[in-house]
Amino acid sequence: MSWPDMINAGFEAGAGLAVLAHCVQLYEDKEARGLSMPAVIFFTGWGGWNMYYYPHLGQFWSLAGGIFVTLANLIYLALLVTYSRHRLARWIKRRTLCRIRGHRNDSPDFVGYRLYPCRRCGVEIFGRTRDDLPPMPEQEWEDEQRFIHARGQMGRAAASKNVMGRRP
Repeated sequence: MSWPDMINAGFEAGAGLAVLAHCVQLYEDKEARGLSMPAVIFFTGWGGWNMYYYPHLGQFWSLAGGIFVTLANLIYLALLVTYSRHRLARWIKRRTLCRIRGHRNDSPDFVGYRLYPCRRCGVEIFGRTRDDLPPMPEQEWEDEQRFIHARGQMGRAAASKNVMGRRP
């Protein structure tokens, strides 16, 4: 038993506790968003390698910490799969429906100089991008800018009125 083995085991155990804290939070939220499943898979695999590697170095305490963090990562991975499965399945279903039935949008064609994405999958219709749109004539551009400015003025006027009827 060496002191580097004990220090490494402490780090492994600390990592395991941190992963278990993630597990508890994920279990309470029951929603996995913004989490990287490949990263968890990588670190779980690394933990598996450590369970093979540490005995060859004669590091018993590091092996114990490695088993703990690997088990915590496996629990975390199971929770990620459980709570990501439904969202992933919905996304695949929407994309597949759009490929088979066609995209769903509010307008049958492009109106003016705006793109209308599909309401089901969010893909721009027919794969067009803003680069495909013809340039807007100067008069229409000015009309749009006036409309945006007028809408902004209305918003500022409404915001300047105090809800309680008091003057600021």
